[in-house]
Amino acid sequence: MSEEEKKELSEEELKEVIKKFVKRAIHNLNSNKEEQKTSIRDIIGKNDEYKSTKIHMSFGIKGNVSYVPSIAFLKYGQEAIKGIYPVILFYTKAKKTDDEDPDSFIVANGISTINPPQEGWKDDIVKNKEQISSRAWFRALFPGKKKQEKYYGNSYIDKSFRVRSENDINDDVIKSTNNVIDEFHRQFSDNSNTNSTSNPRTNPNTNNNFPKNIILYGPPGTGKTYDTINYAIAIIEKSDLVSTRSENYEERKERLKKYKEEGQIVFVTFHQSYCYEDFIEGIKAYTDEKGNIIYSIKPGVFKQLVDKAKENSNKNYVIIIDEINRGNISNIFGELITLIEEDKRLGETNEIKVKLPYSKEDFGVPSNLYIIGTMNTADRSIALLDTALRRRFEFIEMMPNTDKILDIKVVKDNGEDAKIRLGKLLESINERIEGLLDRDHTIGHAYFMSEAKEKNNEKIITIKALNRLFKNKIIPLLQEYFYEDYSKIKMVLSDKFIEKITIEEIYGDDKKEIYRVSEKVKNETLGIDDFLSIYLTNTDKKEPSEEVQNTIEENNSSSSK
Repeated sequence: MSEEEKKELSEEELKEVIKKFVKRAIHNLNSNKEEQKTSIRDIIGKNDEYKSTKIHMSFGIKGNVSYVPSIAFLKYGQEAIKGIYPVILFYTKAKKTDDEDPDSFIVANGISTINPPQEGWKDDIVKNKEQISSRAWFRALFPGKKKQEKYYGNSYIDKSFRVRSENDINDDVIKSTNNVIDEFHRQFSDNSNTNSTSNPRTNPNTNNNFPKNIILYGPPGTGKTYDTINYAIAIIEKSDLVSTRSENYEERKERLKKYKEEGQIVFVTFHQSYCYEDFIEGIKAYTDEKGNIIYSIKPGVFKQLVDKAKENSNKNYVIIIDEINRGNISNIFGELITLIEEDKRLGETNEIKVKLPYSKEDFGVPSNLYIIGTMNTADRSIALLDTALRRRFEFIEMMPNTDKILDIKVVKDNGEDAKIRLGKLLESINERIEGLLDRDHTIGHAYFMSEAKEKNNEKIITIKALNRLFKNKIIPLLQEYFYEDYSKIKMVLSDKFIEKITIEEIYGDDKKEIYRVSEKVKNETLGIDDFLSIYLTNTDKKEPSEEVQNTIEENNSSSSK
């Protein structure tokens, strides 16, 4: 990307971006209209930087159309789920009071809702500012402290506005935004540690700032393994992560293949049988031409990569360890667990070498070798991970992001729009899973992305493909999560997917209710209304919500024509 392409937005350009943001947020309130196809990238354009921050736009919690569309202004490498940052919040569902529109468009000193920082904004910055939870319309919209915290209630208002359309965005909005961003930079001018950003070494825009040891963690299907490729290519090419992610997928695949063939990127998967001898070195037996059994010391996959990295210190090398939490860390890493620390690597301040037990070689880890691991939190919580490993890796959370599937259209067999909102469907499922279990067992967006096909420059998924996805992947995953407790699976989905039947007891006249996967699921005959039933906020209700009922009637009407 050229310098011209990477230039920052001007104030006028930012104003136009905010206007487009407001227009789409208001549009999304009308659930009976076809969802707007404009992507966030189309709204922001190529230039997503403003006043030395990166712009992160979302249309609700977990990336879905929800109560709080937002524009966050982040430090490089920072995530919108972590810390403090300037933020624009548009509470589109705030109700009018006394026939007056609420001041629900807010420029704020934001405090993240998922991973609140241990330290917040400095007192001299926010001492004269009110928290968003002080607004009566906000408390009416989100009763209860937990809900208020979840929807940015603890954030501080710099200025609030009454916005009914994009035409209400004026210079005062930009002035307030500039003020909060200036305060953001001032917050860190003395290099104070407020946990408001990820470690500055995680800055994806310069390779020198990539951590040496990274673990991408989250529930299944959130793109962890997929994103390790982006990290690896960016590290090898000494490029930035943001632009690498935006490049053509086929081109990235070709470069990945090249780097693997050249030995710069190595991919392994940990499992319960994986051991030190496979990873570092061990004694292997083989038979010579005369039939004699010979024992020799063989280097493991990591030691081989270390040797290459030492020989070519001007190049970077990456080992990707998939499912890192499934292996016995103590057995696999051995003394390596100390050597991979950044300050213990060769050439660093506290360089350490150890003598390997088999070859008796002096062994150390060079600084041009990077370790990227993935961890599925449905298998094991991060809290249960080996303490030694936790201390030496930087953890980057990857949660379900329904922004990724907003542009996927569900179609009928004849190609007509089925008007099923995948983003809302997935968010409804995950909210129920989180309530019944925890957020570590939610379902990722990648399950739906893998079923989508390109047709006429659109991403589509057919009802037939959606049937297969639920039958073969989603429901089996839920069966594993809930240990075959079908009553809970029914609560997550609906009675269209899990049906309740009554059977006669073998002895006596008592009857017993049992749950089982419905015949529609088994036969892959789930229809539009069945998938729409997942939108219900309370799965025990027999009647669909008004929104679902309207869509069902609209679909039935078009089918009868």
